[in-house]
Amino acid sequence: MEKIVKINEEIEKAFRGTPSYSTLYRGISGNLYKSAFVPIRDHKNKIRWVLSVDADPEFFRLIDTILKWIAVSGAVSLCVTVFIGLIFATTVVKKIKKLDLVAKQISMGNFNVTVDSPGKDEIDRLAATFNGMIYSINEMKKFYEYILDSTLSGIISINFLGHLTSINPAAIEILELENNQEHYLNRNIFDVLSKHGNIPHNLKKQMNDKSSEDYIELSFKALSGEDKYLGANVSLLKNESRETIGMTFSFLDISEIKKLEKKLALNARLAALGKMAAGIAHEIRNPLGSIQIYMDLLKKKISHSDTLTRTQISNVTEHTVDRQ
Repeated sequence: MEKIVKINEEIEKAFRGTPSYSTLYRGISGNLYKSAFVPIRDHKNKIRWVLSVDADPEFFRLIDTILKWIAVSGAVSLCVTVFIGLIFATTVVKKIKKLDLVAKQISMGNFNVTVDSPGKDEIDRLAATFNGMIYSINEMKKFYEYILDSTLSGIISINFLGHLTSINPAAIEILELENNQEHYLNRNIFDVLSKHGNIPHNLKKQMNDKSSEDYIELSFKALSGEDKYLGANVSLLKNESRETIGMTFSFLDISEIKKLEKKLALNARLAALGKMAAGIAHEIRNPLGSIQIYMDLLKKKISHSDTLTRTQISNVTEHTVDRQ
């Protein structure tokens, strides 16, 4: 049995009469030991000796090996756990960054984006829900665009910086603009309509006053050279908090109506002129009728032998009174 390196407190306990055992310790050879100490008494019941019993070193060598394997396995498990955790965290962070990027694109008005996340974990299910929400918003946006594109009224919206935020095809056609809708978005409305008569002036006035107008008539010179008339209304554009964020300008081409109004006005003037002419003719016919009666009476009083005078009276009556 190898010599014990150190006598510890357990031995002292045994000498005081209390059996004890030591913790694991290594001997000089490096082997693990565990000792038990029992007091030995004489015939007078006095403690004379302490019996020390050491466990088999081979047994503790096996335990030592197992402990080393446990330590190595724990270290390896910890490294593997950390590695897997890093991979999982990296994957989750990437997916969250994708969601964040798509959310920023949507906030900028781009609804033609989706989150590419084909997995089956919670983040992927969240991405699928997010894609469904984008699809619903996109469909609703398209529906409103269909309404604007299908209406016969020209509709323009602007913010208070004067930038054009939307314009429908009817507005482009009525205003005789040359390019498509995307060309005019975010451009200054007063630059776009700088050659459109009194339209910019009226819009600027309404924008400065931040007021709406139920109906105004505007005009500009069309490409054909003729005057083009618009029946328009201007209303304030508000968000969900009822804050004014811009203006909408809607209008119809009323040029044909204006032409009809001019024709009706001309017809009314001609009718009035005809009525006046009829009245004048009536007023003239009254005294001429009296003159004709007197001429007939005069003709009867002239002798039939005075053919020349009677002929002259007849000629006057025929050429003046009868023609009326």
